[in-house]
Amino acid sequence: MKLNCGLLAAAVAWSGLALATPQDAKAPPVGPPSPPITPGKPSANCTPSSQNPTFSQQQLYQLTSNFWNNFMYPKNCAQSQSINSTLLSQNIQGRIDLTRTFVGQELNTEYLFGLFCNLQSGSSFNVLGAPLNWTFTEFVGYGNLVSNTVLVYFNISSVGLVSPVSIQTYISFDSCGRISQYDAVFKWMDWQFQTVFAAGAALLGTTNATVVQDTLAELLASNICGVAQQYCTGSLQQYSSVEECMGFLTQQVPFGEAWQLGMDTLVCRDMHVNMVPYRPTVHCSHIGPTGGGMCTNDRTYASFVSNPFFSDQSALLQIPS
Repeated sequence: MKLNCGLLAAAVAWSGLALATPQDAKAPPVGPPSPPITPGKPSANCTPSSQNPTFSQQQLYQLTSNFWNNFMYPKNCAQSQSINSTLLSQNIQGRIDLTRTFVGQELNTEYLFGLFCNLQSGSSFNVLGAPLNWTFTEFVGYGNLVSNTVLVYFNISSVGLVSPVSIQTYISFDSCGRISQYDAVFKWMDWQFQTVFAAGAALLGTTNATVVQDTLAELLASNICGVAQQYCTGSLQQYSSVEECMGFLTQQVPFGEAWQLGMDTLVCRDMHVNMVPYRPTVHCSHIGPTGGGMCTNDRTYASFVSNPFFSDQSALLQIPS
């Protein structure tokens, strides 16, 4: 069957989807009153202490809220252009269950904020979407640690869908109020992927899962190959031609499931393609045949889930007196 990629693209372009207006989440204060702070915006001469700080619950709530507010479009664009975000510590390290571990202020600025910034424009086809608004569903804070779950609404304009995603995150803050470590889990994403596929199927007017996946693969690969041709040239070249690129992405690597955004899959390269314009020297290899250490099958389930992530594990086991 001939894939009707144009039908899906045209259907989305003229769908006229009504989108929610991006806005900051508002919620009642948590915990007792505390001295005012400027969440995540320390002074330029702030030097983090080597000791773990102690914040009130109110301060932790403000710091965490400030991050999520800036994760939303279009504030994430301002953060991504700042290089580097002052919401993040210089030596920040973060892990996202669906993808990989990200180390350093610049890389985390790009992935936490830049990744989703350009997805709202609808100028390229993707299955990720741009975050529009959010709200807390769970929040606990103690010392400099926060465990929280938020519901984030993503606009996946490529298939005409606004979809809620539940994100559970464990965060530590340094004494300047910057995020020093985080460990994030995107909950029930396999189900969310199926919801995206169903939206694509409705636009294509088919219930054939193979047709839907093949069509999405053609559209994702076309976008990746276009970026590769534009930004990955000379010593950064990944594919000799668009034809080679399309053949590799649609025939030699699997489409991938939600948990494989850090594996040798098409959807992993779809995630990383949004980073290429920021720093081609760093990110071109991530969309190429090797995967550049980001889209590779170099992990096992057991090693991933049993490897402690936070550098100071003892801090996670403190029991309030």
